[in-house]
Amino acid sequence: MSLNHSDTGVVIIKGRTVVGETLSVELILNEYYDLKNSSYIWYIDGVESKGIVGNYFTLDQASLGKKISVAVNISTSNAGLITLQSAQPSTVWATDP
Repeated sequence: MSLNHSDTGVVIIKGRTVVGETLSVELILNEYYDLKNSSYIWYIDGVESKGIVGNYFTLDQASLGKKISVAVNISTSNAGLITLQSAQPSTVWATDP
């Protein structure tokens, strides 16, 4: 699980970072934002993964040993674009460490 604290909210990556498992994103926001205009950007070893969209990411064999993180872009009418990022990236394992 990764956390990022800010004045706006927290991004939590939920799930086990093990090949074959699916990670999901949970947002804890300090105020209401309409998330229908939000986007999720997954990073593998700090590089944006173009093939992964949405708030779920299934870890495959190619993910093994890599560090996974996510950013969430929230488009708002009053504050413009807000970007929240998960904290320290999590390493993907073959089995639970």
